Amino acid sequence: KVSKASKSSKSKGKRRRRRSKSKGSSKETSKGTSKGKSAKSSGVVDPTPTYKRTTIIKKRCKRENACNTAMLNNPTQCNPLSPSPVCVSCCTGRRCNFALPSNLPYPVNRKKRAATSIYDHWNNEEFIVADDKPAYWNGTVPTCNDVEPPVFTHCPKELNATLTLNGPLPVDFVVPTATDNSGITPTITSIPAGIQPPYVFEQDGYVVYVATDSAGNQANCTIKINHLDGIPPRVQCPQEKVVDLHNTTSFVVPARFPDVIATDNVGVVRVVYDPPNGTIVQMRRYLTVTVTAYDEAGNQGACSFNYEAIPAGCPEWSLQKPENGDRSCSATIGGATGTGFSCNVRCPRYTDFVTDPALQYICVFGGTWEPHNYVPDCTNQLFPGYALDYFLQIDTGGPVDMTCLELYMNATRDALLPILDSNLCDPYAKNFAVNIERLTATVEGSVITISLRVLITVVDTTGISPNFVAWCGTQISTAVQAFNPGGNFVIVINSGSCPDGTVQPPVTEENKEYVCPAGHIFRGSQQAGGYCLMCLMGTYANQTTNECIPCPKGQYNDEKGLPECKACPEGTSTLDVYSRNVSECIPMCNPGEYSSNTLQPCDQCAIGFYQPQLGSTQCIQCPDEKQTATVGSTALSQCRDVCIAGTISSDGLSPCEECPLHFYMPDSGATACIECPADKITEKTGSFSNTSCVDGNFCDDHMCQNNATCVDRGRYYTCTCPAGFTGVMCQTNMDECAPEPCMNGATCIDGINSYTCKCAPGYEGANCEEITDNCDPSPCVNGQCINGINSFKCNCIPGYHGERCDDKIDECDPQPCQNGGQCLDLLNFYLCNCSNTGYDGRNCTDKIDECLPEPCLNGATCTDLLMDVNCTCPPGYEGKYCGTE
Repeated sequence: KVSKASKSSKSKGKRRRRRSKSKGSSKETSKGTSKGKSAKSSGVVDPTPTYKRTTIIKKRCKRENACNTAMLNNPTQCNPLSPSPVCVSCCTGRRCNFALPSNLPYPVNRKKRAATSIYDHWNNEEFIVADDKPAYWNGTVPTCNDVEPPVFTHCPKELNATLTLNGPLPVDFVVPTATDNSGITPTITSIPAGIQPPYVFEQDGYVVYVATDSAGNQANCTIKINHLDGIPPRVQCPQEKVVDLHNTTSFVVPARFPDVIATDNVGVVRVVYDPPNGTIVQMRRYLTVTVTAYDEAGNQGACSFNYEAIPAGCPEWSLQKPENGDRSCSATIGGATGTGFSCNVRCPRYTDFVTDPALQYICVFGGTWEPHNYVPDCTNQLFPGYALDYFLQIDTGGPVDMTCLELYMNATRDALLPILDSNLCDPYAKNFAVNIERLTATVEGSVITISLRVLITVVDTTGISPNFVAWCGTQISTAVQAFNPGGNFVIVINSGSCPDGTVQPPVTEENKEYVCPAGHIFRGSQQAGGYCLMCLMGTYANQTTNECIPCPKGQYNDEKGLPECKACPEGTSTLDVYSRNVSECIPMCNPGEYSSNTLQPCDQCAIGFYQPQLGSTQCIQCPDEKQTATVGSTALSQCRDVCIAGTISSDGLSPCEECPLHFYMPDSGATACIECPADKITEKTGSFSNTSCVDGNFCDDHMCQNNATCVDRGRYYTCTCPAGFTGVMCQTNMDECAPEPCMNGATCIDGINSYTCKCAPGYEGANCEEITDNCDPSPCVNGQCINGINSFKCNCIPGYHGERCDDKIDECDPQPCQNGGQCLDLLNFYLCNCSNTGYDGRNCTDKIDECLPEPCLNGATCTDLLMDVNCTCPPGYEGKYCGTE
């Protein structure tokens, strides 16, 4: 009989190492025999299992509104959420490697990775790599090429050049600048070549600056060149006062200003008069008119002239009425129109003219007033004063110090005043005031001579006439001459150093006369008497000549009765005499200007002339054919020699510079040289003829460095640099290490058009971007090598362990088989041989039921024993299994 297989059991023992869940199993078959032998169990090993390994790379894809966030050299971008977002790994910049998880094998040469991707509910992306096979790489090693052009950090849109009479002015500007993603400063060139500030742009157009990086990428900066008109219009006003004749009897008229000449290099847009043409002005009152011309560019030029409207004939009002007086006119017959006026002027009682008017003023329309149109004003008649001049002598009997003279003069005044205050002029003493003035003293030996004036002024005119003052003077004269009749009057000084003196007779009267206050003149005679007249505004009183004299040019009087005129403010003067107000003081021509009357408006001195003085009527010509740079020169030092042909200066005058190479100038006094044709050069500076422009090759003597190629541009050359060099002369070795191409702490060593990376331990590759492959050859005997930075790790296959997976795991240690079972050590597996133990199962822990399948026969009762049974036979049977009757 064959016994049934025993029930297997699972081992519950703990293991030191992770083991496969595959099971080994054994099955035992027993046959019943008459001899009662029992069958032994035998173990069978399953076929070698297949191992699966799935590697998952997880990378979160951020929400749409937080996407486009830069990762290290690998920005991650997200498409909109609907449909489901897809994360795209982008390679940007020069370092575009992406650090992979450390639990994946790292190849020597980084390549693209084969992967599929899935997303969870939260948009977390999982890359499923190498399903059912080891992770692997495919494709070629990616390289990064710089395709990004430079970026201009300064690029003006336009430059404006100002035009002047001498041509466009140089433009000073900042050359455009650019940066590059490589970190190396790009090379900047211009089209046309050689545009560097300050530069004279001869015409409108464009200049293009080109920035070129080390990879040859280029960016352009285009600048528009505009020429702005900076030349103001030239305006020419009349130099003389404009006299506008109006055939009218009106006192006011509309102004009729003359047309002025305004010219401009482009065109005059408008001309403005200030005040405007047609302004209502008073007759015979001059005003200054300013004319301003504007061109299209807004430049303006201006000039001024004086204007006065006068009547063409002689209306009655054109003959001035005397102030405080009367004018009477009557019609007269004559002249072309048969009409006119005859006028007389007079002053009322107790007033008079300070100067005599014409006996009669006559004017016929179409003519002028005869003999003139000047009418003096009337002024009040004032009572004159009376002056008596005396001298007397004092003998001190000895020498007199000069310091004593003041004491003698004061003592003499004190001696005479009692005589003068003794009511000599009664009964009219109250009408007069008597004073001593002009007191002077001289000394000769012991004799002091004292001069003095007794002045009698009228303080009250009540009850007297002007000649009463002379009568009072006679009374005083008699009394003064009677002073000291005995010659014994002593002048007491009361000073120890100044002796007393005796007045010597007689007291001598030198002069007596009618006098007027300052600012007045006397009208009448010293014998018959007269009166005083106050000088009018615009005049001053010259009491020496007894005249009211007109204020000369440059002076005025805005008050009556002044002894002198007031000077105009500095730098101003008047058009004529008789000026009555400071407003009539007009600015004089400044140095460098002139006019016919020395006053503004003025013309500037022409080129070649100068004037250092204020208020001139003409300018001085420069000597020796010298010239001035501009109009309005003020000094001889501004007269300079003219630049000869072949030389120039900013104004065409000395100091001059020779025309540079490849330029010439045939004219004298030039401000710019003429450039030779593009394919011509000059062999020396200072050329003055176009015949000096000849063919030439600048590359014959070029200064290009580092094997650069010289490119002849006709008048100059440029250097085409070999790879790795930059600069105008290719003199600079480009620093290829500037963009820091070496990664992972490597040291960059610059070369010529190259660089070398000295990698830190554990890295390799051209840029040290790769971790050194420590898995080639694989150090792992029975496992997969996982590369690390300067290290490796062995991922052992099941059944092995150790640093290099070279130690087989003893699956029978500790002993897993129980009840005397024998352990068979296999690879990542073990089997328990439970033969002859009475047990079976994974670890021989399951007791074999020997009563199965029913070894006892003939209805006997089976009792299970260890590796045996006991059969209790029914009556009539016997034997091990009750098989014997």
